[in-house]
Amino acid sequence: MSGFIAAVSSTHSAGLVTDGLLAYIDAGNPQSYPGTGTTITDLSGQAATGTINGAVTWVNNGNRSYWWWPAAAAGNYISSTKSQVYLDVTIVFQPDFTLTSDASLVGVIATGAAATNGDTSLRFLGANGTGPWTTRNPDNTDGWASSTTTYYTNGISSTADATSIRPGWNVFGGARTNTTKAAWSAGFAYFLGTEGFSAAVRDFRGNIAAVALYSRTLTAQEQRQNYFYFGKRYGV
Repeated sequence: MSGFIAAVSSTHSAGLVTDGLLAYIDAGNPQSYPGTGTTITDLSGQAATGTINGAVTWVNNGNRSYWWWPAAAAGNYISSTKSQVYLDVTIVFQPDFTLTSDASLVGVIATGAAATNGDTSLRFLGANGTGPWTTRNPDNTDGWASSTTTYYTNGISSTADATSIRPGWNVFGGARTNTTKAAWSAGFAYFLGTEGFSAAVRDFRGNIAAVALYSRTLTAQEQRQNYFYFGKRYGV
């Protein structure tokens, strides 16, 4: 029992997992974003710089600051030009359940430019105007999870499809199982807040506070470590 308590205590007090970290942007850290301009500094040291596009707006709330997507549109996203092999993610976001989109889909991480790349992305179902949004696990050959993966929603792991996303802040993570689609099989530049699908509007509306992308699959303890790190800050 004492070993278990020590492990939990260590997870609660630890910082962001950095082993394998390829990109990390954080709206609540002025070293990542000072509050002005369109450039977001990547804190991982890998120079995966983010750029704010369209109507995405920074909202100042101290270390709980975030980027706001006021509307779902192909031109509203945060992007990088550096191509890397991202295999796992932790993203801190707040959905806007009033969003209604094509096929009730909403994309949060795409592999290419909006309106040009197709819909290769990590996306949720349930963008029907009322929510809740739910996971797609597995998704199809365009999705982040083309075969079943373990997603972590606010520290709770699940392989079940249609796991609900809460209406407030969420710390969401999970490994990518899709490695066959051309856009996934090699490195790609991240696009946040879009599905990148030119034939339909499946873009994001809500808030994104931080995104960490990794070169490897995180362990369950590491996903929970990231949850505690961000969850304490954003009141999850």
